[in-house]
Amino acid sequence: MFESLVMPESETQAQVAQRRLRLSVPRDDGSLYAVPALENATRLADENHQLLTAATTDIQGRSLAVVRAGARKELCQAARSYTGTWADVPSCSDSTELVYVTGHQPLLFHPGVWVKNFTIGKLAQSPQAIGINLVVDNDTFASAALRIPSGNRDQPSFGSIAFDSGHFARPWEGAEIHDRQLFESFGDRVADEMSSWGIDPLIRELWPLVVERSQDSPQFSDCFTAGRNQLERRWGVNNLELPLSRLCQSESFLWFFSHIVAQLPRFGDVYNTALAEYRTINKVRSQTHPVPELRQQDDWLEAPFWIWRDGSHERRRVYAKQVAAEIHLQDGETVFAKLPLTPKGEACCAVEVLRELPQRGFHLRTRALTTTLFARLCLGDLFLHGIGGAKYDEMTDRIMARFYGIAPPSFMAVSATVLLPLHAHHVQQEDVTRANFMLRDLRHNPEKYLSESQVSEFTPLLEEKHKLLAEANHERDRPLMRKQRRAGRHARIDRGRRLREITDTFAAAVAEQTQQIVQERSELEKQLVANQVLSSREFSFSLYSEEKLRPFMEGISV
Repeated sequence: MFESLVMPESETQAQVAQRRLRLSVPRDDGSLYAVPALENATRLADENHQLLTAATTDIQGRSLAVVRAGARKELCQAARSYTGTWADVPSCSDSTELVYVTGHQPLLFHPGVWVKNFTIGKLAQSPQAIGINLVVDNDTFASAALRIPSGNRDQPSFGSIAFDSGHFARPWEGAEIHDRQLFESFGDRVADEMSSWGIDPLIRELWPLVVERSQDSPQFSDCFTAGRNQLERRWGVNNLELPLSRLCQSESFLWFFSHIVAQLPRFGDVYNTALAEYRTINKVRSQTHPVPELRQQDDWLEAPFWIWRDGSHERRRVYAKQVAAEIHLQDGETVFAKLPLTPKGEACCAVEVLRELPQRGFHLRTRALTTTLFARLCLGDLFLHGIGGAKYDEMTDRIMARFYGIAPPSFMAVSATVLLPLHAHHVQQEDVTRANFMLRDLRHNPEKYLSESQVSEFTPLLEEKHKLLAEANHERDRPLMRKQRRAGRHARIDRGRRLREITDTFAAAVAEQTQQIVQERSELEKQLVANQVLSSREFSFSLYSEEKLRPFMEGISV
């Protein structure tokens, strides 16, 4: 546990480099996990606001504070405009002081992710605060199906139900409805399947909202976001929503991007050093986890962004190099932009060139770390991560400290575990361990499990075994010369054979008990396998009943 992720003024960059977050997934049903504790959130947001409002770091001709002020204004206006297409939202006030931000892909995620939206909603209930969810629609849309529990309690499995057909991997922002009939019937099909578990799922209320939005936009991202947000509003949470695809077209983001590519040799060194430290401290051997290194191809340097173009479903890496007074950008094959920009120049003209990219069919997007880097520096006063994102931001903290020269603003890690009422078996791995121990004992010491009548029957054998064991122990503990050990070899062999015969006799007498434990262990093992489904925390919030989820979400106290 840690109390704060703020880097004190006295903390050195070396100390930042050694900081390791220790976070854990909550296990118990109905448990909320927040680090630091939620009662610290407003204070941390205030401290971050003061820190970043005064930030003087130069961002290609503008201070970080100026870039941030513009970014927050653009964020609020764009989020209000986007959310206003399905909900009545108030105008953005110039007096808004605190902005709470979170984000996730637009899929129908599990309650442990959804809890972030309710948390920022509770934090933003002050008239001078606002909660905004960033819809990460630049991530890959990999499956047009929702995982559900199938089978029954004794033999459950993970099943899936499709909400569309004919899809392959592409960014969420490019994924649209193909099969209208399959899409519109999805909610009823899911609800029918969940009824076999005795659950009346939220999908019955949610899906009509999703389908209604699909009349205006065929993009899954828009449909899922609108449906979820309207459901949240019915439960008293009034966050705004904004897709990253729209945020990445804002002037402030393009200025942020221009600064990184203008300083790319230094940024790449900082990035890769922070990544190497993360892997060392966390004992990570993979060369792709948590992210790959920024690479160099000939004299082209990789930038931490994606580019994808109309007609293509594959995101490509962005590479840049300085050519005289220009920075050329390419995707590994094609030069798609030439920015009038030098390391010491202002970014205004470069931003104008970048503005034209969408009209030419090119779409510039963040990657994982630059998403939270921009959000934490330029958008919010407090960013709420899930556990995975919070862990990765060990890297982001180091980048902020070294590249921007500021103390990293605090963030929070928030998650929860709420289980579907699938009536998991009351079994733990320790139960199987105990059964295994008892089976070993029945094999090696079966006389311990003889009944009283059997003890009377086998008294001579019990006495003989006790005598043989005493002889073996005495011989083992007595120092003997090698010649003496050789002389007693045949006696030891005969004694061991006789002990096995006696033990086998006792084992046969308790064979029924042994078989019963074998059967019990088999059942315990089957129940453990079943619990992987029955106790999964990864099922979508849309599969839960309102009676299960709503009291939990409304009970979050900040």
